[in-house]
Formats: sequence, structure tokens, C-alpha cells
Amino acid sequence: MKVKHMNDKLDTGSIKIKNLDKQTTEKDSELKSIIEVLYSYTPLSTGHLEWKINGVRQKIENREIIFTDPFYVGTEAVYIHIMKGGYDDKLHRPIRYKYTLILLNHTNSNNNYEYTKQITKEDLNYPNSFKKPTQLRNEGLGTYLFISKTEILEAKYCKEVSITLLIKMELLPAL
Repeated sequence: MKVKHMNDKLDTGSIKIKNLDKQTTEKDSELKSIIEVLYSYTPLSTGHLEWKINGVRQKIENREIIFTDPFYVGTEAVYIHIMKGGYDDKLHRPIRYKYTLILLNHTNSNNNYEYTKQITKEDLNYPNSFKKPTQLRNEGLGTYLFISKTEILEAKYCKEVSITLLIKMELLPAL
């Protein structure tokens, strides 16, 4: 009798553990969805975003691709992606915007390294970049030669092994 009672308790405990595992998995999935929503709103809520990249000297020397949502930086390239967000159904497609990428100069000088790009009709030949996102982000557009590694590592841009990239976005009227 005691053995049967113990087995029943073990079975009940096993079922409870499986239910807790299932609930944990569901909560993890909910949390990931919430994080995706936060990323979709944060970058463009003000039109400006500062991105501090730590450990940049080692990352460049190791030829690492630097990726933190919502940004991607290759060894000398910077890409901008249209990300899934709460306003997707309200935006007119294709989205046109002007973006400015500014690598901040850490001296007291205003000699920042700046790249400005306005999305033109020719850019719209890349439909996967401008369509309504069905995943977290679309294919990116950007520049392959933003700034050389040597220039990044100069003291004026690299401060205590980090750099700061300022991104300014401005939506333009649809074509």
C-alpha cells in the first residue's frame, strides 16, 4: 500500500513538473515577444539613437561583426533595417527616410565622422528592404565603406576602447 501511495505521489509530482516546464516555456516566449516589441519602438520613437560599442578595438582586430538589435556593423560597414513594429499597418509603403550616421569624435572638437543617406526612388529597387516586415526586421540597406578600421581606432573616435555611433532618422513623404 505504501509503495502504491508513493508511486501516486511521484506521478503527481512528475505531472506538476511538466506543467511548470510548459508554463516556463510559454513565459519565455512571451518575454521574447515583449522584447521584440520594445526593440521595434525604441529606435525611432525620437528619431535619434546613440549606440555605444564597447570593446571595439578587440572586435575590430578579431574581425568580428558587431550586432546588437537594432544595429549591425560589419568590419567597415553599417546597415539600417526596417523593423517590425506597432505602426506597420498605419505606415504608407514603401517607407522613405533620410538617415544620418555619425561617429562621434570624443575630443572637444565638432569634427564628427558623418554619413547621410536619403532613400531615393532607385533604392526602392530593393523591395525586401522596404516592404512591411513579416519577421523581426527586413533586409538592410547601408554603406559598405562607412569608415576604415584605422580611422575608427584613432584616439579621437575610440575612447577607452569604445566608440559612439549616433543615428538620426527622418521619415520622408512617400513617392
